[in-house]
Amino acid sequence: MRAHPLHHTLIARSAPDTSRGLGVSEPVAEVVTFRLATGVAPEEFLKAANGIAPFLRASGAVISRTLSVDADGLWTDHITWTSMSAAKTAAQELMQRPEAMPMLKAIEEGSATMRHAPIMLTMD
Repeated sequence: MRAHPLHHTLIARSAPDTSRGLGVSEPVAEVVTFRLATGVAPEEFLKAANGIAPFLRASGAVISRTLSVDADGLWTDHITWTSMSAAKTAAQELMQRPEAMPMLKAIEEGSATMRHAPIMLTMD
């Protein structure tokens, strides 16, 4: 029997047990959706968004990042962090970083929503 060429690995996780302080270092998804401000070209935004890469790398807590946009112009910035505390700390610090200002100014005011959630399933 041959293995299927599109083999995927699924990793299921149980919900973190936060009642006893366990699970605090489980990987966390940060999902931010937003629209670009009027007049901001996608290429301009991508350059600005890439400007925060050194900050993210320096945190030592980013596992991965993807940035996508749908046909209606809704952007999604998805960052996988090593923990909830790392994600929330970085989100707060980022708002004060000079290198983040071009990216933040390119986002339509009031359009961004951010949420954090423990990752329960990963497919590689």
